[in-house]
Amino acid sequence: MKIIKECLLAIVVGSLIAAPLFAAEQDKASGTRVYTVGTGTPVPESERAGASVAVVYGDRSFLFDVGSSVSNRLIKLAEDGEKALAPRNIQHLFITHMHSDHTLGFASVALNLWWLREKQLQVHGPVGTRSLVEHIIKAYGQDTEIRQSTVVGGAGRVTDPTPTVSEITEPGVVYDDGEVKVEAFLVDHGDIEPAYGYKITTPDKVTVISGDTTYDERVAAQAKGADYLIHEVYSEAGLQASTDPKRPQRSDYHRHQHASVEQVAKIAEHAQPKLLVLSHILKWSDSVENMQAEMAKHYDGRFVFARDAMKLE
Repeated sequence: MKIIKECLLAIVVGSLIAAPLFAAEQDKASGTRVYTVGTGTPVPESERAGASVAVVYGDRSFLFDVGSSVSNRLIKLAEDGEKALAPRNIQHLFITHMHSDHTLGFASVALNLWWLREKQLQVHGPVGTRSLVEHIIKAYGQDTEIRQSTVVGGAGRVTDPTPTVSEITEPGVVYDDGEVKVEAFLVDHGDIEPAYGYKITTPDKVTVISGDTTYDERVAAQAKGADYLIHEVYSEAGLQASTDPKRPQRSDYHRHQHASVEQVAKIAEHAQPKLLVLSHILKWSDSVENMQAEMAKHYDGRFVFARDAMKLE
């Protein structure tokens, strides 16, 4: 009898412990989760990978841009419980524009354990995306042949790493499965055209990603009342204090192709998102702390300067 009571007690206690864990797993598997995967710029930083944002709905993952070292951040997020973000589980990749700091991590994400994929990666982006994908896959052709002869196998697995590619030739809805809708809209990134931002609508969240852009009211229009506006930003103070001998040229470039703290604040004032997220942080000699203080002077809404592998709340 004593043994039976102890067993029953163990079952009850075990159930009480397991129930919250099970509930947590259930929560994880439903609803929308948004992550700033990489928050860096073309200038390499040890603490920031290249530009990338992930939106996960249920068990489906959508990656926006794929800068350098992004696969490492995705693996960390997967290890922390977001299994849909393991590189081999990424189902859709959207590219905002063809600058290298937004595409350097493509090979690593696309080819990471590709023989364990259950679905082919689908890549969406401006004209030039197809050429990028085809050339990178071709460059690793010998590696692919070796993998195909040694490790490929298993029912329901892909047998070739080549993604499907959809080039975006005009703004509008570029993906819609009835639950997740992705709209591309044009933004002003100076000389590189086209450059797109993306609006992602799921049953419970609206997320807008600016991509790289100078001040552009089209971003504010798309982000009106959004849950998250993820916008690039640069420090005007840091730019002015730069000792780079080419500063005059660089200053002109950045002011015409990127958005200062004050300009992003103005966009956010028009859009009124529930949370403004600053990423692709061009700070030069300035600090994030100073940029935060400046943003607080210009914008009284909720905002955060993003970190790598950060979940938005």
